[in-house]
Amino acid sequence: SVPLTVQTTGSLIAGKAIASILINNASTYAITIYGEKSDIDAIASVPVTINVDGLGKESSKTYNVTLTKPSGVRYMSTKSVAVAVTFGNEEQKTINIGNKISQKNLSSGLTANIISSDAISVQVKGVASVINDITAEKINAYVDLDGLTAGEHEVEVKIDNDNPLVTYVVSSTIKINIQ
Repeated sequence: SVPLTVQTTGSLIAGKAIASILINNASTYAITIYGEKSDIDAIASVPVTINVDGLGKESSKTYNVTLTKPSGVRYMSTKSVAVAVTFGNEEQKTINIGNKISQKNLSSGLTANIISSDAISVQVKGVASVINDITAEKINAYVDLDGLTAGEHEVEVKIDNDNPLVTYVVSSTIKINIQ
């Protein structure tokens, strides 16, 4: 049994955000997948992608989505779902995350240290009921150090985000010293 995860493509009209997403009238929805144990053990969820480009004037939209079988899955308990999306007015707030930034893809044998001292702030966008619950502790900021070698580098701060109801904007870079 694995959950369905909704991902969005496109952009809503200015001033609007996604307020909620329901799959078959439930906020969380799981399906049963079948296949070789070694293949399906690696599957944490089944993605569902919807296009929201240009939407937001209306209060909601329902998509009838045919599920795509992930590689290694022979059969799924459900072949299609109804994804209901509601829209609301976008609000934003700025959260200071300090220097709580993790590192990804650092080549083995190297170490990286942040040498900028400026605290990083993140702009959080979404409907009020969603973004009010977001704190600095819930924001996973990171720098991707893939391909970087020893020396000083200016790198972009990114945010891990698996929540289609929230948009994070970081306009900061930090200096990193790799040794």
